[in-house]
Amino acid sequence: MRRLLTLLLAAAVLIAGCQAKPEPTPEPPAATEPEAGPAPQPQVDSPPAPTLPADPEPLPVIPPSVVVSPAQVQQGDFTVLELRHIPEGGLTIEVEGLGEQPRPFTLGDRQVAFIGFPAAAQVRSYPITVTWDGGSWEGSVAVLHKQFTEDRLVVTEEQTDLYYDPRQEADWAKVFKVRSTSEPRPLWRGPFQAPLADELRITTYFGEIRFVNGAETGRHSGMDFGAPTGTPILAPARGKVVLAEHLIVTGWTIIIDHGMNLYTTYYHCDRLDVSPGDWVEPGQTIGLVGNTGFSTGPHLHWTATIGNTPVDPWPLTLEAPLGVTPLVDRLPAHLEE
Repeated sequence: MRRLLTLLLAAAVLIAGCQAKPEPTPEPPAATEPEAGPAPQPQVDSPPAPTLPADPEPLPVIPPSVVVSPAQVQQGDFTVLELRHIPEGGLTIEVEGLGEQPRPFTLGDRQVAFIGFPAAAQVRSYPITVTWDGGSWEGSVAVLHKQFTEDRLVVTEEQTDLYYDPRQEADWAKVFKVRSTSEPRPLWRGPFQAPLADELRITTYFGEIRFVNGAETGRHSGMDFGAPTGTPILAPARGKVVLAEHLIVTGWTIIIDHGMNLYTTYYHCDRLDVSPGDWVEPGQTIGLVGNTGFSTGPHLHWTATIGNTPVDPWPLTLEAPLGVTPLVDRLPAHLEE
């Protein structure tokens, strides 16, 4: 038994000696100095990306507006065409049946045009067509009947020859030319004044049907005021003199441009106190009443025209055309003369 134990112990020792010894754990490598390099930079936070503003809301598109005021006029009166939010490019205005077409002018934030109808205009509706780049408008204005009186003159043979003198064609061509280019802004302020200071004595009304020695010759283009020779003639409103000379039929004549295609004219003067290019103020003496040209006695013939279309001048004294007083006051200083 003891021998058996001795043999088992010897076998156990032999088996333990045959076991593989564990691999030794490698030592970590010795630390080395890092290679020299650029010093690390401090970290800086990047600014946040800018926030783009939201797209603005598109402005509302304002539709074009065209208004005729008044929409009804009598023979010999004028109306106003007012246009808003319409591009100026390619703008045209056509009134069917009128020999002289309106001229538009820019006034503040709008464009306006006077439309004058002669005393002999047909009583009917006049179609109006406005066109501009990218659009058009159609409307109308009605001309109503006005009762005119008759003016019958009996004149001498010499006066008749003067009235029909063919040389006057050159005079009228000159008049039409100076009334074809107007100041592009209103020069007047408020209603017009009467052209004579004293009590007015009307001898012939605007639009009267005129007969000379029994023959009808047309309509009277203005108002006649009887007054003694030498009576001062007063400018009714601010304006620029565009003609001042002697003409065959109208004698010594003055034409004032008040801007926006509106003119006043003075016939048969005895003397002229202004020259072309002069600026005049309301109440300023521009000449003296006379009896020159085709005239049967001392008087002032006063005419208002839209371009070359005679219209009744008296309404100008009742209300400021275009309500222009506050508009003129807002004109830039460099536009004032």
